[in-house]
Amino acid sequence: MPPPLSIRRELGVTILEISGRLTMGGAVADLADAIKGAIEAGEKNFLVDLAGVTYIDSSGIGQLTGGLKDVTAAGGSLRLLNVNARATGLLKLTQVYPLFRIYREKAAALASFDTAN
Repeated sequence: MPPPLSIRRELGVTILEISGRLTMGGAVADLADAIKGAIEAGEKNFLVDLAGVTYIDSSGIGQLTGGLKDVTAAGGSLRLLNVNARATGLLKLTQVYPLFRIYREKAAALASFDTAN
């Protein structure tokens, strides 16, 4: 079984790949810690890949929104990749869907970042 969160850098972007459940007691705390640690290390561009997420609840949506807030406050950008139908529904239900830039293709998501600085 893969770890619930893997972190790597590609083209100046920190990619956070989540697998399994994005719920309280699941990968939510790991995601929060990873984002905060990367911000403290000076990272600005984040892509959260949800392809491996099998289940997401309001805690997961809350952490995505909180991560977006933290990254934006630090002068960075956070995008979502591979958002499944359940997560899309929850983002719309909680009325935070318009806050996110969401991509289906990694190349397009990576190209959307300003990595010149």
